[in-house]
Amino acid sequence: MEVIKEKKSKHKFRTNGFKSFKRLNLSKNFGKVGNESITKRLLEKILGIKIKELTLNTNKRMQLPKLDNKTGRLDVKAELEDETTIHVEMQAKSYPYMEVRFVFYNDAVFLENIKMGKGYSFEKNKAIGILITDYDLGEITEGIEKYHTTWNYREKDYPEKVLIKNKEIHIIELKKFEKYGEKDEELAAWIKFLKVKEMQDMKDVKSFNVELEKAKKELEFLASNKEAQQEYIKRENELRDYIFDIENRRSEERRVGKECRS
Repeated sequence: MEVIKEKKSKHKFRTNGFKSFKRLNLSKNFGKVGNESITKRLLEKILGIKIKELTLNTNKRMQLPKLDNKTGRLDVKAELEDETTIHVEMQAKSYPYMEVRFVFYNDAVFLENIKMGKGYSFEKNKAIGILITDYDLGEITEGIEKYHTTWNYREKDYPEKVLIKNKEIHIIELKKFEKYGEKDEELAAWIKFLKVKEMQDMKDVKSFNVELEKAKKELEFLASNKEAQQEYIKRENELRDYIFDIENRRSEERRVGKECRS
């Protein structure tokens, strides 16, 4: 495979005080209409599948299940030729109930497809969620010696038996990638690209193909684009508000429960 020659970047990251461009990279790079080719290649490498066609959905907001009446916002939402919907989210910080929230997101995507007439059949409706974290999930993945885990509904004593094939969640822990690595060199380059938080990190990302080279150029543009940075800040504020609301409601539930028991 031909490796594209690296070019020195003319841009510098303008971080304006926030930690990194990881989420900005995912949402504004891989979620951007016109960048279908790079999103397609990234998903092919992560999921180990061949994608014929991919359409990026610009409507990333959706109604969450009845647990609350809020809407959720995805970083990337893509639809494949077989009507599979893939949603991707980058999470830089550990928040309470993050894994539960992401399951809600996957359920919402699945239910949204049913409302669109795809039904319950595996051939017409499949929701795949990819959660990329910049932290370890703790006891959830403790003892699992790999950075990429796949989750679905399986029988406890017969794990080869899958109850529901329509729902699947992939979790990529970037911290664990540093420890366990990746044998596939191109996939390793994509993961390193997702880890970039300073322009100097780009030197460790080899351009294996035109898709990865295009993704790098797009990130360089985002690094110098004030409007894109403001969108990042807005997205982070929305997430903090959402988590704050959950924590407040949990505290209120505990208070009411305590009063009922006394």
